[in-house]
Amino acid sequence: MPWSEKNDRTRLAALVFVQELRSLLAAPALWVMLIIVTFLVGYSFIEAVDLYGRASRTALSHAELAGGLNPMDGVF
Repeated sequence: MPWSEKNDRTRLAALVFVQELRSLLAAPALWVMLIIVTFLVGYSFIEAVDLYGRASRTALSHAELAGGLNPMDGVF
């Protein structure tokens, strides 16, 4: 395959990619989905912090529970 033909295919693929990316970013459904997901992730994070805080308060009164608390478990 000659160099110019490979370069033309690469350029064509880049143009198609840019066109698809523009049409994706212009779609209102994407932005609505991102807004909804943003609120869900924020709410989930707040709930996870609250649950870990409750578990930590319980672990303060019972020493055997404190060994099982790992902050990374709350993140994942």
